Amino acid sequence: LWDPRKAPRYYVPDPKNTKQLIDPAYPNNPLSPSVFSALLYSLVPGSGDPRNGVVALGDARGFTGIRNPNYLLFAPRGGVAWQFMPKTVLRVGFGWSYNRPTIGQSTGTYQNGLAETVDYRQTSLSSLTTSTVKRLSPQPFGSIDESSNAQPTVYDYSFSLQRELPFNMVLDLAYIGNVQRHQAMQFNINQVLPGVSWKEEFKDPRLAGNNFFGPVSASNPNPLPGTQAVDSNLMRPYRGFGTLNLITNVANARYNSLQWSINKRMSRGLTFQFVHTFSKLLTGTESVGPFFYRWKDYTGFMANEHRINVVGINYTYEVPKLAAKLGWNNGFARQLLDGWNLAHLMNFYGGRPLTPSFGMQYAGNTQGVANINSLFTGSSDIAPRIQPAANPNNGIAAMDNMFNISSFAVPGIPNVGMGSRNYLWSRGTFSNDINVSKTFPIREGMGLELRASMFNPLNQVRRQDLNTGFTYKMKGANLSDGYSIYNSPDQLVKNLLARTPNASTGEQYNQYRSGVGHESVTSVMDMRRIEIGLRFKF
Repeated sequence: LWDPRKAPRYYVPDPKNTKQLIDPAYPNNPLSPSVFSALLYSLVPGSGDPRNGVVALGDARGFTGIRNPNYLLFAPRGGVAWQFMPKTVLRVGFGWSYNRPTIGQSTGTYQNGLAETVDYRQTSLSSLTTSTVKRLSPQPFGSIDESSNAQPTVYDYSFSLQRELPFNMVLDLAYIGNVQRHQAMQFNINQVLPGVSWKEEFKDPRLAGNNFFGPVSASNPNPLPGTQAVDSNLMRPYRGFGTLNLITNVANARYNSLQWSINKRMSRGLTFQFVHTFSKLLTGTESVGPFFYRWKDYTGFMANEHRINVVGINYTYEVPKLAAKLGWNNGFARQLLDGWNLAHLMNFYGGRPLTPSFGMQYAGNTQGVANINSLFTGSSDIAPRIQPAANPNNGIAAMDNMFNISSFAVPGIPNVGMGSRNYLWSRGTFSNDINVSKTFPIREGMGLELRASMFNPLNQVRRQDLNTGFTYKMKGANLSDGYSIYNSPDQLVKNLLARTPNASTGEQYNQYRSGVGHESVTSVMDMRRIEIGLRFKF
């Protein structure tokens, strides 16, 4: 029920004297310069309703608050197994279940939303007694979309064939799928929309702005649109609020996979399993855009943690009673040589998808270009997306060039932040864990077990992350003047030697490996770890 006529005003710089503030309703009554930094872009007390449009749950005007689902939900599950030929079984399974927003999603955005929050900023203790420095900042709040009461639903289905093979083995070939509909998503419906920060009405008179050469000055004129924008709160659709989190059931996702496995049942002390999954997971819940501006164009791609191929190999082996086999069938030998067990688990994961990002460096100095979001998209809340001009996954296996960095270019202006994501692929990774145990029998049904668990026992390095952040060095004030990649591995070493001609080999290496396209080493997880435990069994 937000009403623009009830929106609070903000203290803004006086266009006539940018060192003092004014209430826009009273432009001829500026505030004292002493409170400028404390009250800049804060709410004018009493100028409007700071809870403009907020309605209590269960309000008489028909707002039901947090809805409950239907009291009766239909969620069938079923399966069929048919042995249509000897040693072969066909299995079909299906079912669905329901979800709902978490307590945090349902109530978290409203917690303390009605409590007054005051931000005191002062230059001296005496200013605490001055009412003019009581800063009122816009507060976050929550919102509920009641346009649909669709219940978040998950549909699962599978189709598999199982075949008994010689040597106590079973082959299982299956298609397994999953569809998620109407899942809960959270949007900030008070984001600055694309193009708003380019508008003349949202220029800060204090700011000279910048272009790609550097900050605007007498020798570097012509600021670029969006580089002189006021505080983002003044440009939000619902003025007077900060973040407005909307919970709504609109998210969809789908998963499809081909899975096959070979299992060897326990015989002669050995069990064995080999599993391979080939899958695809698409989701519309990650990196969403503004709710009021084609948000679906920003998401709906491969999921962040998706891996196309996953292979698992594991086996357990009960070591035969060695004392009897070696002819040492006495109590000491049995305690020492019998009761050993080995379990080995190996998993191999294909690469995961990544989305590159970019930054820019002024042509005239080494500082980063300011206001990239507002400059490219016209919104401080929406970042532009860098897109490849050619396929960057060119199969280069070198650790310092895991994808083709020359396939990318700075996006044009305007760029509303749309474009695909998760199209770079990291190298695959693995896990390798071994468990060795030995049981010392005490009497029937009672024993002492010694166990050693070894994680990554060979201390192998797993490189599964990439440096995907581009930095471009601009060549002039405008995008058309060109640019070059500043943080390629080779260029970073050249930059270092230009600054420090006698840089050590170690310093050069550290610069080199921090370049874009270089593979990163995952720390901690690469460490060999051995845990030894003793437990009493009965």
